[in-house]
Amino acid sequence: SQRRLLDETIPAFALTVPDQAQALQASAKRASAALGEFETFLREELLPRSDGSLAVGREQYAFYLRELHGLGLTPEQLLDLGRKHYARIEAELAAQATRIDPDKSWQQITEDLRANHPARDDLLGAYCRAIQRSRDHVRAKGLVTVPPGEEVRCVLSDPSQRAFSPFGVFQQPAPFAAGKIGYLILHPVPEGLGKDKEEALLRAHDYTWIDVIAPHEAYPGHHLQALKAQENPRPMRQVYSTPVFTEGWGLYTEELMHETGFYADPEATRLTQLRLRLWRAARVLLDAQLHTGEIDYDQARAFLVKNIGMEEGATAGEVGIYVSRPSYAISYVVGYYEIMQLREDYRRAKGEAYDAREFHDRLLTLGSLPMPQVRRLLGLEAVTGD
Repeated sequence: SQRRLLDETIPAFALTVPDQAQALQASAKRASAALGEFETFLREELLPRSDGSLAVGREQYAFYLRELHGLGLTPEQLLDLGRKHYARIEAELAAQATRIDPDKSWQQITEDLRANHPARDDLLGAYCRAIQRSRDHVRAKGLVTVPPGEEVRCVLSDPSQRAFSPFGVFQQPAPFAAGKIGYLILHPVPEGLGKDKEEALLRAHDYTWIDVIAPHEAYPGHHLQALKAQENPRPMRQVYSTPVFTEGWGLYTEELMHETGFYADPEATRLTQLRLRLWRAARVLLDAQLHTGEIDYDQARAFLVKNIGMEEGATAGEVGIYVSRPSYAISYVVGYYEIMQLREDYRRAKGEAYDAREFHDRLLTLGSLPMPQVRRLLGLEAVTGD
């Protein structure tokens, strides 16, 4: 994928900026050569002495939990917590399936829902419309103050980037940038796949899925989160980010939109929302087990197919996240439950004066800090150190 970026995408882009074309193409050529040398090193020197394990090891993983995330958990305690969250969400998901159709499992209902999806040519448009609806909802319900002059643009991903995530990415507005523009970068369904393969990919983008993902990424999710952090006068608060906060907030917004009536088909989308939360809980189990050597790459992929219902082709990018960013994937569910408890504690402290917009604005403007520091700054709990 990176070789394609350097050998095809950048040289082609260079032609659109003639005054920089020669320099860009030369730089891409040098980078491609360096990448080739690195590939040779991996293949001829590192591979022969590799034991085949992708795990960073228990000690390093514990370091990440403590230093990167500010969590007072050992890997074993994290796994225990992950199993509890997984069981809890799985029970909620089963109960929701029973409410929809007592004669079907959540997996069967999911397959029914997946049949209702946009056409290939309208996939990006469907996401864009859902994002606009989520923006309107946040404003109408007064959930978060939306800064003036912002927007979200929807674009298709470059082929070089499609191996690194199963569906795409969201690019937040950059700190200190003059514009307030976020980008939903979506992997397209390629042409010429054939009817069956195309349908299999499109089924991963049914309308209930899109309704959950749009607010997570844009409003009041990562887009607004980044913009509110930029309102903090301290430059470090604008650039520093801990994933337990950021991804926890993204998952929290899915629940917030359920609570405030955003979803067009509430019962069906609730099932999809819980299914996606189960997926995030599975990430805790798989990420921790992979990096402490309890499972391997293929076992992680098989778990996602069997227990989460993920399409097999999407699991490579998903497990690739665990491999390339150890401990990152645990942040969604861990952070979600932290923020839910934080909200309850803040509501209790404020009493009748509690206001959702004030809580969300204040929380996001603090910046994406570790949860102990967030609690201290909200006046809920003292912690030692900064």
